[in-house]
Amino acid sequence: MKSAFAMLFVSTLIVGCQKDQNNNPVANVVEAAKDTDLQGKTFGSQCMAKPIDALLTGVMTLGKSSIKSQQVTYRFEGANVNRQTRLFGTSDCTGEAVFNFEESGTIKIDKDSVTTDGGQNIEMDFLALKAGAATVAGATAANAISLCGISDWTIDQMRDVRAQAGDLMCYGATVPRHVSNVYRVEAGLLYLGTQSKGAIPPEERPSSLDKTVPYHSQ
Repeated sequence: MKSAFAMLFVSTLIVGCQKDQNNNPVANVVEAAKDTDLQGKTFGSQCMAKPIDALLTGVMTLGKSSIKSQQVTYRFEGANVNRQTRLFGTSDCTGEAVFNFEESGTIKIDKDSVTTDGGQNIEMDFLALKAGAATVAGATAANAISLCGISDWTIDQMRDVRAQAGDLMCYGATVPRHVSNVYRVEAGLLYLGTQSKGAIPPEERPSSLDKTVPYHSQ
């Protein structure tokens, strides 16, 4: 339990003042203790030249755009989750990301539920969405199509875009939303059951892991 409290302390420093996060110390300790292989780590997908869903299809194909690939990362801290989509100007996700979407929310793991392939139930409630350009090229690409209805993007300025999140020319997924999924951490790899950004109600929870899309511990 000592390690769980240590992770809670770090988590509190990071998210203690943020909105749309679980700041209940008991809830954070409980979740942190459930799976130490998941906690305090960032897990990243492989580079995707083609998105696994319809995210930013317009941005990535527009002639004026410099965005050519993306990578998705998850980070779990206590009862909280951060999902980041980083967009790159290269086709292989090298160099600095030019634009970022960052979702934040809460999680709850059910340790008593186990799928036939070793997955466990996880509830994820994504409550907030921010976006921002990290480079001039990213701001130029976003402004070229008025991404999320905004045409004055500047670098290093994260904006709350949850109201526009469901728009096809924004994030392409409504926020807030609930995701009932399954997961497993194995040999430093995070596997999920469903890779879509869409909401997943409990009755549509996947029954197995998708091992074709691993997320590597970073």
